[in-house]
Amino acid sequence: MCWLRAVFIFSVFFIACSSGAVLAVYDNVRPRLEYKCLESDQQYDCMFDNVHINAQTLATHDVNFGFDDATLNSQKHVTFKNSTVRILPKSLMQSFRQIELLDLNRLEMEEFEPNAFTSANTIQELYMPFNAIRYLSPDAFQNLRSLTVLALDSNNLTTLPHSIFHGTPNLKAFSISNNNLELINDGTFQATASLKYLRVSSNKLTHFDLSLIPNLFYANVSFNQLTTLAVPIVVEELNASHNRINIIRGPINENLAILRLQHNNLNDTAWLLHYPGLVDVDLSYNELEKLTYLHFVNMKRLERLYVSNNRLVALNLGSGPIPTLNVLDLSYNHLAHVEHNQPQFDTLDYLYLHNNSIVTLKLASNHSVKVLTLSHNDWECNNLRQLLKVVSRPVVDDSDQSCNKLDYQLVHGFCCKVKSPVEPKRQ
Repeated sequence: MCWLRAVFIFSVFFIACSSGAVLAVYDNVRPRLEYKCLESDQQYDCMFDNVHINAQTLATHDVNFGFDDATLNSQKHVTFKNSTVRILPKSLMQSFRQIELLDLNRLEMEEFEPNAFTSANTIQELYMPFNAIRYLSPDAFQNLRSLTVLALDSNNLTTLPHSIFHGTPNLKAFSISNNNLELINDGTFQATASLKYLRVSSNKLTHFDLSLIPNLFYANVSFNQLTTLAVPIVVEELNASHNRINIIRGPINENLAILRLQHNNLNDTAWLLHYPGLVDVDLSYNELEKLTYLHFVNMKRLERLYVSNNRLVALNLGSGPIPTLNVLDLSYNHLAHVEHNQPQFDTLDYLYLHNNSIVTLKLASNHSVKVLTLSHNDWECNNLRQLLKVVSRPVVDDSDQSCNKLDYQLVHGFCCKVKSPVEPKRQ
């Protein structure tokens, strides 16, 4: 609520609000809205409360933040609460020239006033997620030379201007997930040599050449419409899941450790030879039909490999086991004969084989398997009994609930085919 104070001094009329806003009306001069910092907490030393600004406000009022003497506005961490700022006024940065962190989260913001950030050369972190920003001018961030973190998640952006980052040479982290971007031009990040963390997930991207950002450490381009993944030369963690990727290219990268490629259209794994340092790889929900040790021969530290929900009919890891591998998920494929992979299986801690068509499986008595899934396969009963002599519960972690097929029966909780006796040959 506002309290009314009428003071006729030098022909000025004031209306002051308990939120810190003051409406000053001068004779023959545009009315002026004034907002002061009245709150702070451990994270922010300036919290504007109950600020409401739109295009009409700026058209009819002068909007001022803090004291007229900008040297008195020394706060460095600034945010808003209980506010709606549909257009960001340039007067905020003109008044607060020492801001290092500016949080403009959830303000229903749609646009910036021209030159809104011209005076913002001290800002290091700028957060604007969960707004309604539709457009960025090419020079929107031109003077943010100190900027290291920029967040634009959950807005309505469809494009990034080619020169948007020409004035932000120190940008290290950029996030623009949950927008409507369809294309990122190849030169967009040319001026951001320091960029290491990038998140562009949940957009509509059909083209984005990540390899043109040479110093990336982490990148997330998941939930887009990419068909080609260009892997940067030093990236260590890359999430490109939920796309349409069928081509992976890029130079050899021994730093890449975590690779998420589930829910794509991959049909081969030869590209794995370029990434010998992988530790964790998820290739589930693709179109792979075979897996061969030849594509893993250079793996130095692979620990987890997920290949569930593919079209695997052939698995050949027995000829050259991956010595560091301890988790292998082959569930929901079409594998039938896997016994020649025993040298690899014996060394695993976790082996998931459920929902295939496996007939026989062998493990050595000194295997290291701690968790094994076997349900929904096509076991031969005699072999299954032999297998269950060397593995038993709680290592075996699942079971079949029923077995209603002709010539099949439940053995220790698993459905298996009873081998028919051989009929004597007729003379």
